[in-house]
Amino acid sequence: MTAKTNELREQIDNAMADLLDKANTVRQSESFKTWLQFVARFHKYSFGNSVLIMLQCPGATRVAGYRKWQEMGRNVRKGEKGIGILAPMAIHAETENATTGQTERIQTGIRFKPVHVFDISQTDGEAPPPAPDWKGQGRHAELEKALLDYAADLGIKTTEKDSDGGALGSTTPGQITYTTQGNVPRTLAHELAHAIAPHWRKDHGKENMEALADLTAAIVCSHFDVDVIDSSAAYIAGWADDPKALMASIEQARRVASQIILAVEAKLDPTQEAAA
Repeated sequence: MTAKTNELREQIDNAMADLLDKANTVRQSESFKTWLQFVARFHKYSFGNSVLIMLQCPGATRVAGYRKWQEMGRNVRKGEKGIGILAPMAIHAETENATTGQTERIQTGIRFKPVHVFDISQTDGEAPPPAPDWKGQGRHAELEKALLDYAADLGIKTTEKDSDGGALGSTTPGQITYTTQGNVPRTLAHELAHAIAPHWRKDHGKENMEALADLTAAIVCSHFDVDVIDSSAAYIAGWADDPKALMASIEQARRVASQIILAVEAKLDPTQEAAA
């Protein structure tokens, strides 16, 4: 592991420690909301890398590598300092196949290599396509439909039910039931998380499974500018003594949220160029 890799990992660890320090303070809600917004904006990147981007360039809105920007008709300005992140690199080894006797190249592990990306504010060139504006109740109706359509793509039947004052939604294998009371996009994203990651119940228990689904929904809603009530304070406080578990749990929610976001964006605007 290189010195630069160690340095970047240390930055992530320090940032996590700072977040945990705020878990039981009055600043927690706003602080964690900021983290969620950044994870939602850079949902294609691991949680650790989104932390690194935020630490080095808090105002970042869109990042890409040097050559990727060139492919998009933009150039990094001379003298701009890159944002260091960690890129996974596969480790391979050659082994002899016991059946065929042929030499095969197999993956034996993963290492992380420091690489650099640049924010769009550090580049000049062709203007990228404008980002879609999802604000407004009209767009939220479109978002609800896209979430329902995505559920159908997954082979999940969705049924709207009358509000009975109980849970806003529920998930069973192949079935999501929801009510239109409350924040419907959040309810649907929460239930989709359960459908996509049913193993969370076995791996984390019911209480933490619900927290992970809620965290996933918060990331999805933040990405689409849907106002959500921050209910993650208790969740963070519960993991405050275990930074590694906290980071792993946020990364799990980020992965599922990214899957939902990408699928929904493709339905909302199939012509929209994928963000770098």
